[in-house]
Amino acid sequence: EVFRGRSKSPLYVTAAGMDPSEAAGHIRSMHGGHRIPTLLKQVDRLSRS
Repeated sequence: EVFRGRSKSPLYVTAAGMDPSEAAGHIRSMHGGHRIPTLLKQVDRLSRS
């Protein structure tokens, strides 16, 4: 689980083929000031349309 910004709700991350702490670091460094990174928000929106 990863906490981004000031969120108290974690973002659960699955790491396939890499160290879980490395995957968490990548998620933490993604653009966006909220719990869900901007890119993941856009992917989610596109997958639902």
